[in-house]
Amino acid sequence: MFTFCFVADDDMFYVSWRGNEEKLDRMLSCMEQHKKAILDGEIPIEVDGYCTSQATAAENLAMAKIRSNRVKTEMILRGGGLTEMCFVTRNRTDKSNYVIVRLELPVGPTEAELEARRKAEAERLAAEAEAAAKAKPYTFAVRANLLRWVTLTPDVGLEWRLNRSVGLTVDGSWTSWSWDNANRRYALWEVAPEVR
Repeated sequence: MFTFCFVADDDMFYVSWRGNEEKLDRMLSCMEQHKKAILDGEIPIEVDGYCTSQATAAENLAMAKIRSNRVKTEMILRGGGLTEMCFVTRNRTDKSNYVIVRLELPVGPTEAELEARRKAEAERLAAEAEAAAKAKPYTFAVRANLLRWVTLTPDVGLEWRLNRSVGLTVDGSWTSWSWDNANRRYALWEVAPEVR
């Protein structure tokens, strides 16, 4: 909330009077941070004009309207891209001689909301872990060592999973090489059971 002061019987917005310039600079800096939301209409700029220095209520209301417009004009000129559509204006004939500008900025989540999000995330992760634990792993698989196949020693294996932690494997390989020199022959067969 930013309060801009006016001289009692004057409708001019004196920027350098009574700290108005510092407030205007702070307000423009705040508006710059949220400019996209302001221009998209998500955050309206509320301008409330007040006047009590005139003789009648109608004159006070007219003066409050002029003062509100002067402040909005200054914001439009300095704010870069703001239009009349960015403002919600209300004028009153009570209190004193000033204009109040408010930006209703979105507030981040409360601690309770953050805690609820954390709890929901923990529950989701626990449910995923439980589903993964209940998921049935494969029970039967065929295995091969391709490097041994390249050396002309075919290899094949079978794996049977009893549960998530225990499995039985049986690997076997065979080869039969021969050389023509004196009919040399090299033969190999192998069976390797394993529990793991």
